[in-house]
Amino acid sequence: MNLDLHVEIIECLANCARNNPYGIIAIRKLVDLEALMDALLTHSVPYLIKRSYFNLFYNGFVQQVGDLEIIDIS
Repeated sequence: MNLDLHVEIIECLANCARNNPYGIIAIRKLVDLEALMDALLTHSVPYLIKRSYFNLFYNGFVQQVGDLEIIDIS
Protein backbone atom coordinates (compact mmCIF):
# COMPACT_ATOMS: atom_id res chain seq x y z
CA MET A 1 0.00 0.00 0.00
CA ASN A 2 1.26 3.45 -0.83
CA LEU A 3 2.56 5.12 2.35
CA ASP A 4 1.03 8.52 1.50
CA LEU A 5 -2.38 6.96 0.94
CA HIS A 6 -2.13 5.07 4.23
CA VAL A 7 -1.27 8.24 6.13
CA GLU A 8 -4.13 10.14 4.46
CA ILE A 9 -6.63 7.44 5.42
CA ILE A 10 -5.46 7.44 9.04
CA GLU A 11 -5.65 11.26 9.13
CA CYS A 12 -9.15 11.13 7.61
CA LEU A 13 -10.30 8.71 10.31
CA ALA A 14 -8.76 10.90 13.03
CA ASN A 15 -10.49 13.98 11.62
CA CYS A 16 -13.83 12.16 11.49
CA ALA A 17 -13.52 11.36 15.20
CA ARG A 18 -12.54 14.90 16.27
CA ASN A 19 -15.31 16.25 18.57
CA ASN A 20 -17.79 13.81 17.06
CA PRO A 21 -19.29 11.13 19.33
CA TYR A 22 -20.46 9.02 16.37
CA GLY A 23 -17.02 9.22 14.76
CA ILE A 24 -15.38 8.16 18.02
CA ILE A 25 -17.70 5.18 18.32
CA ALA A 26 -16.95 4.17 14.73
CA ILE A 27 -13.18 4.48 15.29
CA ARG A 28 -13.38 2.37 18.44
CA LYS A 29 -15.17 -0.34 16.49
CA LEU A 30 -12.90 -0.18 13.41
CA VAL A 31 -9.47 0.18 14.99
CA ASP A 32 -7.86 -2.37 17.26
CA LEU A 33 -6.40 -0.40 20.18
CA GLU A 34 -3.74 -3.03 20.85
CA ALA A 35 -2.46 -2.89 17.26
CA LEU A 36 -2.49 0.90 17.35
CA MET A 37 -0.46 0.97 20.57
CA ASP A 38 2.00 -1.58 19.14
CA ALA A 39 2.54 0.67 16.11
CA LEU A 40 3.06 3.71 18.34
CA LEU A 41 5.61 1.91 20.51
CA THR A 42 7.55 0.19 17.71
CA HIS A 43 10.82 1.91 16.84
CA SER A 44 10.75 0.82 13.19
CA VAL A 45 7.56 2.75 12.38
CA PRO A 46 8.43 6.10 10.73
CA TYR A 47 7.64 9.31 12.57
CA LEU A 48 5.19 10.46 9.88
CA ILE A 49 3.03 7.40 10.46
CA LYS A 50 3.38 7.60 14.24
CA ARG A 51 2.13 11.20 14.14
CA SER A 52 -0.97 10.12 12.25
CA TYR A 53 -1.51 7.13 14.53
CA PHE A 54 -1.18 9.36 17.59
CA ASN A 55 -3.80 11.75 16.20
CA LEU A 56 -6.08 8.78 15.65
CA PHE A 57 -5.37 7.48 19.16
CA TYR A 58 -6.06 10.87 20.75
CA ASN A 59 -9.20 11.68 18.78
CA GLY A 60 -10.66 8.17 18.91
CA PHE A 61 -9.65 6.81 22.30
CA VAL A 62 -8.47 9.57 24.66
CA GLN A 63 -10.77 12.46 23.88
CA GLN A 64 -14.19 12.35 25.55
CA VAL A 65 -17.13 14.18 23.98
CA GLY A 66 -20.36 14.58 25.90
CA ASP A 67 -21.69 11.42 27.56
CA LEU A 68 -19.67 9.08 25.39
CA GLU A 69 -18.09 7.32 28.35
CA ILE A 70 -21.45 5.79 29.31
CA ILE A 71 -22.19 4.47 25.79
CA ASP A 72 -21.45 0.79 25.30
CA ILE A 73 -19.14 0.54 22.28
CA SER A 74 -18.77 -3.23 22.17
